[in-house]
Amino acid sequence: MVQVPLGRAVAIVAGIAGAAGAVSAQPTRVANPAQVLRSAGIEPNETGVRGYLASFVPDRTRGLRILWLVERLGDPRFSVRERAEQKLRALGASARHALARAAETAPLEVQVRATALLREMDESASRLLLASFAMLRTENARNVVLPLLTIAPLCTAAELRTELEETLRTLVTPAEFDALREAVRTGGPNAQWVAVVVLAERLTPDQLDALLPALASKSPDVRYAAARALADQGRRECLPVLADLLDAAPVELRIRSHAVLAASTGQDFGFAAYAELADRQAAIRRWRDWIEANGATAELRSPLRLDPEAAEVVAFWASTTGSALTRFDRQGRQTRTRKCDPYDVCPGEHGEVLYTDRNAGAVLVLDPRGRVLRKITGLSSPTDAELLRGGHILVLEGGNGRVSEFDAKGKKVWTAGGLNNPFDADRLGNGNTLVADSGSDRVVELNPQGRVVWTSEKIDFPNGVHRLGNGWTLVTTYTSGNAVMLDARGKTVWRTKVGGTLYSPRAAAGRLFVANSTARTIVELDVTGKEVGSISLGVAFNDIGYQLVR
Repeated sequence: MVQVPLGRAVAIVAGIAGAAGAVSAQPTRVANPAQVLRSAGIEPNETGVRGYLASFVPDRTRGLRILWLVERLGDPRFSVRERAEQKLRALGASARHALARAAETAPLEVQVRATALLREMDESASRLLLASFAMLRTENARNVVLPLLTIAPLCTAAELRTELEETLRTLVTPAEFDALREAVRTGGPNAQWVAVVVLAERLTPDQLDALLPALASKSPDVRYAAARALADQGRRECLPVLADLLDAAPVELRIRSHAVLAASTGQDFGFAAYAELADRQAAIRRWRDWIEANGATAELRSPLRLDPEAAEVVAFWASTTGSALTRFDRQGRQTRTRKCDPYDVCPGEHGEVLYTDRNAGAVLVLDPRGRVLRKITGLSSPTDAELLRGGHILVLEGGNGRVSEFDAKGKKVWTAGGLNNPFDADRLGNGNTLVADSGSDRVVELNPQGRVVWTSEKIDFPNGVHRLGNGWTLVTTYTSGNAVMLDARGKTVWRTKVGGTLYSPRAAAGRLFVANSTARTIVELDVTGKEVGSISLGVAFNDIGYQLVR
């Protein structure tokens, strides 16, 4: 996983949900901010951008006129409704706040028209805001915290949130920290979130009391972001908040909160985010009892080292035999390419990338600039490799049915054989190794002595495995195009027909991912196996590596 500053990590995992009518389209980073601004009649400089941002807050006279026009959207006469809509459209950003409120609380006719106007406005506002953020950074603008906090409620789309955060982080000065502290105390969810993110990164440990008001936020995501930042400094105030978040509705929030609690305290109490409600609640009671009895005195671990399953996917690395390694962002855009002959790919913790060259019988590790850092040769058709802690590498050799571990100097320190054309291996937290024993139509777990301690029921040529935090295992199949969830005894919980050639199952931040090489997509599933989304990469691939932040 990529190591990132605490503020950046909190920003990505916060995932704030905005109010109705907020910008929700998926924008793309604009290639030419000046051109985008100029085409909208905005001068491409700091003055022009400040004027555009200020337009979202109308003066009193214009504000009263906007409210009057919003009321006219419900007039009994069609012609009056139409004229009011046209005038509100012309007023643009300054009408947005009143329209957003009407979309939630006004009579039905007004809600429908207000919602349609908001959708229309927000499609153009996304690009203009992205261009505005880029221009402010280019001009190294100062005293921009208040204007940016004012438009924070609009930034609910992932890229807008990230760009807003990056702009504030880049431009904020210590003199403006008080404005961020005030946003933590009194702001809406997005303003609280971005304030927590920036302050967590910029304040010294003894100044983190500024984040305490966010622990009482109405938004569970804001509460988590503040608790996560405080936990990283060993602050005990985070413990009861994190325990409460174990009962949050989004499974990803439960995963993250438990990961922080476990990393901070060294305790577990059998909590599994995917478990049945009664089992979760029993584990939550055990957590709360422990915190009441020991939270004030127990030694807390900091900084945190979180379970990977609590991490967030920020990019994908795809391998194409005889061609290249290619990095894609979450929108499916290529951001980096290296010509080589990769089969399997695994991003590392410090920006490095590992890949197997099956044809050459080698495993290589590249630094962020593409230079070879390490190389293991003489392997028999390596199909999978994984970077482990301490610089060790786990290698699966399909040619001789063996899985081995090599130390940082390339010396083999462990091996287990007896496998039949295996395609994927993962080292588990308990020290065991999970293997897709593809030629034997099974998934097996090997202990450090190389003996089988767990085996699945029959699965047609499984080629990808990933163990979840509740002991279940997500499996992909090569020949039948199925994603399969196995329980802790190896029995099938559900089976989903995705189709095509599947690779690389993964669970991250409460979401399940499988790669469909035939369709050239990353498919997202919910915990019941239902497909809920996909990301098109536009190239065929042999493997997908997930780049994560914690």
